[in-house]
Amino acid sequence: MNILIRKGTPEDFPAIFQLIQEFAVFQKTPEKVTITLDQMLENKDLFQCLVVEKENAQLIGFASFFMAYYSWSGKALYLDDLYVKKEFRGHQIGT
Repeated sequence: MNILIRKGTPEDFPAIFQLIQEFAVFQKTPEKVTITLDQMLENKDLFQCLVVEKENAQLIGFASFFMAYYSWSGKALYLDDLYVKKEFRGHQIGT
């Protein structure tokens, strides 16, 4: 399977938002998604993620993250969510 992992852009936000909703259903907590697509766009400078793109430009997964700085250990990257659509799991995309 040919995939591309790249940084998500605001143009990807509608598809990422859909993936976030799918992830919440997978976690059995769809009611916890309170963010809207408009909020994501308003906060585009804060929201960082990588997306997994299949050959046909279909987004099949995402990983959201943020940078942190800890007083004892310094720089860190915090991986918040990692989700791959069910039909594409088992191909080590998340590794």
